Amino acid sequence: SSIKECVDYLIDKPILGLDIETTQKYGGRYKAEGLDPHLSNIVMLQIGTLDRQYIIDVRCTNLNPLKPILEDPNTVLVGHNIKFEYKHLLNHNIKINNVYDTMIVEQILHNGLQFPKLGKRVNDVIKNYDGYSLEDLLYRYLQKQVVKTTRLEFVDIQSKPFTETQIKYGAEDIIF
Repeated sequence: SSIKECVDYLIDKPILGLDIETTQKYGGRYKAEGLDPHLSNIVMLQIGTLDRQYIIDVRCTNLNPLKPILEDPNTVLVGHNIKFEYKHLLNHNIKINNVYDTMIVEQILHNGLQFPKLGKRVNDVIKNYDGYSLEDLLYRYLQKQVVKTTRLEFVDIQSKPFTETQIKYGAEDIIF
């Protein structure tokens, strides 16, 4: 799809999933590269509905056509720990206005209390799910085990094209 087709589809949707993946800006010279918006670049922006997700390579696509949608106070942007997206999009002069943060909602629902340490097997490793990560919520509510290690592949992706696994990962992240 083109960015125009993406905008045309999303323009009147009241609720959209939003996520980004970032990469190192300075080749790993600084510890927070990939996390800090001043030391990172957005490499992938994922946006869409349950029916249709758009995976946008920000390295070669201008985000300006999406700005009216992302800044629309009537469009709810759903994400997990969406302050991460917010801070990075500010560096692109995009100020999102109406967010629903599933991590914050979960913390409010449980008053910030930690859960009993229940083990789950992910790739033959027992992981305790006592936190508020998206992976933890998916397991807690849906008994769905997801492996989020694909996100680490973006940190040093440089100019390599996205793999099918990375594209699927991006789409599933906003569906979840």
